[in-house]
Amino acid sequence: MRTRKLSISKKIKYLIIAIIVVVVFVITALSMNNVKKKMMDNAKKLSTEIALVAADQISPEEIEVLVKAVSAKESMPHEYQDVMNKLIRINEISSIRYIYVMAKDGDNIYYLADGDKSEHEMPGTKYESPNEDMIAAFEGKAVADRKVSEDKYGKFISSYVPVMKGKECVAIVGADYDVTNISKEMKNLLINYAIIGVIFILGGTILAVKISDSLYKNFKSLNDKIENVEVAENCGIMGIHFTSIDDLMHRLRRMEILWVRDTK
Repeated sequence: MRTRKLSISKKIKYLIIAIIVVVVFVITALSMNNVKKKMMDNAKKLSTEIALVAADQISPEEIEVLVKAVSAKESMPHEYQDVMNKLIRINEISSIRYIYVMAKDGDNIYYLADGDKSEHEMPGTKYESPNEDMIAAFEGKAVADRKVSEDKYGKFISSYVPVMKGKECVAIVGADYDVTNISKEMKNLLINYAIIGVIFILGGTILAVKISDSLYKNFKSLNDKIENVEVAENCGIMGIHFTSIDDLMHRLRRMEILWVRDTK
């Protein structure tokens, strides 16, 4: 009976520890996902706002001049440098990694200008891998990538804002926000959560041990009382009466001494 009761207390201890581990894991996972979502939402919001500012500064007439020059394969007019200067200025004062203007001719999406002073794309350079979000921007919608993109420069979220002439989209402004640091911050945050989780688990283990020890003492006390009752019932049948187990053991020792004396 004592072994069975002890096993129950151990099971309760292990159950408490398991519950604490699961709770810590679930809370950590939910918290990480929530923090990451907020960071990504902020990145999308910021890149969209900057793309909106750039789109507002570039006139559709400037875009049409650039599109015409690219289509005719002519040298770029002064409007090209004007648009580039605007993009470079925005790129320098904002936290955007890369900002650019693209136009669309049928299924062909190509660069018109960008804000990279050192290594800019030539006007008319085809963009090889347009995604659904970018294509939706050419329909007159301001959109942001639903997924993080990655290239040799890092990880980023892009937003696209149309440059409208009436109801017609003549180009889009794209803004890439670097989220590489977000990934690093998430790793650091995970380490902090792991440390906190270990502390909670250790604290929970100590609590579980105390609870199991308390249960063991209660079970042992109950077990001793049950044994006392069983012994009392057996001895009552034999006509032996006692007040406690110690009293019984004392009487049995005296009986043993008397029996040994009588046998001599």
